[in-house]
Amino acid sequence: MKKLTTTLSFMALFLTATTVNAALIKTADLKKYCTYETSPRQTVIYLDQTIIGSKDRDWFKDLINKIDYLPSERLTIAKINEQSRVEDLYTGCYPKVSAKTMKHLMDKKGLFDADPKAVLKDDQKAFRSAMLRAFSDPVKNAKTAQVPSYSVKELPPKALVEALYYDASRTELVNGVPRIFIFSDMAEQSKHYRGQGDAVVAAKKASKRFPVSFNNATIYAYGVSSTFDNSDYTENYLKFWKQFFNASHANLVSFQQQLPSKERAIPFTPISYKGVMKFNGRDIATNIRLEIPVGMTSGNLNNAYFAIKDKMFPLKGHFECSGLKCNIQTTITYPDSSTTFKKGDVVNLEGSIMGKMTGTVGSIDESTTTETGGKFEYSLVFKASKQLTF
Repeated sequence: MKKLTTTLSFMALFLTATTVNAALIKTADLKKYCTYETSPRQTVIYLDQTIIGSKDRDWFKDLINKIDYLPSERLTIAKINEQSRVEDLYTGCYPKVSAKTMKHLMDKKGLFDADPKAVLKDDQKAFRSAMLRAFSDPVKNAKTAQVPSYSVKELPPKALVEALYYDASRTELVNGVPRIFIFSDMAEQSKHYRGQGDAVVAAKKASKRFPVSFNNATIYAYGVSSTFDNSDYTENYLKFWKQFFNASHANLVSFQQQLPSKERAIPFTPISYKGVMKFNGRDIATNIRLEIPVGMTSGNLNNAYFAIKDKMFPLKGHFECSGLKCNIQTTITYPDSSTTFKKGDVVNLEGSIMGKMTGTVGSIDESTTTETGGKFEYSLVFKASKQLTF
């Protein structure tokens, strides 16, 4: 009887250990990574159904291999269908954790718990499989075997402007600073624009018809002009989308047939500031957002944006910090043509990165003056917001 009891006890212990271990190494549920850490960024991938061929595979290999993610970064994959409407395909958080979180998981690991590092590797494989399943949807619904080819006069109807407008709530800052990849030929073929005529004027009209904010998203267009071969149309579409996204509070940083080379994802802290610009004796409301890489005292800014009322200016530059005191030096990379400022004008700030910052906006060229003959430079005063608001 004693031997039977011992055997039963051992079996119970074995079954308990097996059950616990099996639960811990289960990798199908990737939602846990959305709770481990709060990522400062989210990524959205839009797939244009109209340019995908059933036998074309290179496009999603690039999306898998050339995009790096931050720990717990939220990823959404969506399809823009042939009616120019958005359909969700996948949402999840990337299975990657910081060294601090990994130490916490290792410290609380029990006797029968799976190794967190091994679970992480398995979950990254599961994440890749989930992406492939999402990418398979437009492939199986493709109308052609290869990427379709058109003359510019035969381009099919497409309203990307409306598709993105009606899906803009996806870029809310509660999910992190938005980064958007659009796999599309970007050939708008609607009443808003058709690749001919004044692209900037058309984009301004489209942005007034569909007023929206993408919350200063960074946008990468990939697959540009893949369905047609006309350099004039490509250049017109670049001008159109640059202007439309700028007017919609987004920055088009890449407009190519291929994705840019992969860059390592570096954690950063996004900070919003509210302030005023002194302009001809008046206080003009302004905003700025800086994205400071974590753990660095100097270097290039991830992204930065300066806004005067509803006009948004993407900035490029670098920072030098000592403690919380920082010096920020940037230049405007894309101006709204209706404003005073132009590409190459500078926005420089100094002060407490989490408090008050002061500086100037204006021309680096001393020969550029105001209407009254003064230096083309205006003072700025900013205060950091407690929440990400811009």
